[in-house]
Amino acid sequence: MLRATLLLLTLFFLSATSSTYAQEWQTNAAVDTLVTTNILSGVSSVFASGNIVFASGLRSDLTGYSLFYSDDDGNTWTESTSDADAGSYSVFASNDDGTLYNYGFDIFGGRYLRTSTDMGLTWVNMTPDGANFPVIFLPQHMVASGSTILLTGAGANAPILRSTDGGASWTTFTNFSGTDAAKDLADLAKKDNTFWVASNEGGLYKAASDASQWELVREFGMQGGVDIFDILVNQTTGRVYITTTNGLEYSDDDGDSWTTIMAPTLGINDGTPDGLVSYGDNLVLQMANGANSVMYLIDDLETATAINDGLGAFESNNRFLNLVSTSSRIFGIRISQETSLWQFGAGMSTSSVDEEALPEFFTLDQNYPNPFNPTTNISFSLTKAGYVNVYVSNTLGQRVATLKEGFLPSGSHEIQFDATGLSGGIYLYTLEASTGKDTRLMTLIK
Repeated sequence: MLRATLLLLTLFFLSATSSTYAQEWQTNAAVDTLVTTNILSGVSSVFASGNIVFASGLRSDLTGYSLFYSDDDGNTWTESTSDADAGSYSVFASNDDGTLYNYGFDIFGGRYLRTSTDMGLTWVNMTPDGANFPVIFLPQHMVASGSTILLTGAGANAPILRSTDGGASWTTFTNFSGTDAAKDLADLAKKDNTFWVASNEGGLYKAASDASQWELVREFGMQGGVDIFDILVNQTTGRVYITTTNGLEYSDDDGDSWTTIMAPTLGINDGTPDGLVSYGDNLVLQMANGANSVMYLIDDLETATAINDGLGAFESNNRFLNLVSTSSRIFGIRISQETSLWQFGAGMSTSSVDEEALPEFFTLDQNYPNPFNPTTNISFSLTKAGYVNVYVSNTLGQRVATLKEGFLPSGSHEIQFDATGLSGGIYLYTLEASTGKDTRLMTLIK
C-alpha cells in the first residue's frame, strides 16, 4: 500500500469584505506548524501543478530535504515519498501527460533528477550521466514538454542543458543564439509543445518540442535599453504574456503580433517587473522599485490595484523570490523570511450575492468528506456549457471509474463517487472540459 503521512493541520480562512479583492497576504498556517514542530527548518522552494502545490525545505535535524504537497489550497500538507531525498528540491517542471520532474543537489556536489508519474505522491531518482550533466548549484528554471526537458541556472553564463529522452541523457544547449556566452536568461516557459526563452542578451525565442531549432521572435536588450523580464503562458487560452521595461505585452498568435499595455495606463508609474503569475482570469505582478517592491493585481488588463495588505514592511530584500498560483490562491517565498510560505486569496470574492450568477472560473473542488469510506462527493463549476469527462485513477495512472462523460450546462455540479470494491489508498480524480483540466487527490480508508 502506498505510504502517505497525512498531516491534519489547522485550517484558516482569508477574510472577505464587500470589496471585490478584499483579501490579504498571510503566512500558511499549516507550513508554519511544520516549522514550529521541528519538522522543517524553513521553506526553500515552491511549485504548483494544476491545483496541487509543492513546498520543500531542509529538515530540522539537518539530515536532508523533505518535500510536501497540498491538494486543498494549502490547508493540509502530506509528505511525499522518494527513494533519494538527501538533496534539495530546487526546481520543478511538468509536462502535458502529468509527469513531474525535479532537480536538486547536495552539499557534496551530488545531483538529483527525480521524476513522478502520480502527481507527486512518489518520486523515482534518475542517475544522469555525470559527463554531460554539469552541477548546477543555483538552478533557476526547468520546463518540460513530452520527453524534452530544459534546465538552466542563474548567471549570465550559466549552462543550458537539454534532454530529449525524459532526463536519461543530456547535452549542453549551444544553438540558442549562436554563442554560449552571455545568455542572461530572464525566464523559460512552455505552451503545448513549444518552448519559450527570454534572454536580455538576445531577445524572446521559441522552439519546437525537441528544442533543436530556435526562432527569434522579438529582439530585446539592444533596442534603446528595453529589457524583457518574465514570460507567462495561459495554458487554457494559449495567450503568451511578457513583461518588459515598457510594461505588459501579450500575444494570441504565438508571437506573430503583440499588444502593448504601458505601465502608466494600468496605473503603475514606477518600478521594474519582478514576477508575473495568473490569478483566476487576472494577473498578479510584482514590481521592484529601488528599496521597495509592490504587488499589483491587474484586472482585465485595464487596472492595476496594489495588494500589499498583510505583508508589512515590503522592502527589496523581503520581496518574493518566486510566485506560483493555483486556480484560487497565490503562494510565494519571501527572500528574507524563508521560514514561512506566504499565500494570497481564497478565490475571487465579490460584493454580489446573486445565487443565479454563473461561476466566474472553471474550478474543481476538494472532495468531501475526505478521507472517506465508501462514498464521497465531487463538486465542480463550468463557466460555459460543453462536453466534460470526470474520472478516477489510481496512483499508477490506471482509470478505475468514469463518473461523467457527456454534455453539461454551465454552472455548479456535484457527483457522488462510490468506491465500494476498491482497496484503500490514494486516488486521483480529474475533470476535463473545453475550458480546462484539473486533477486532485483523495484518500479512501478501509
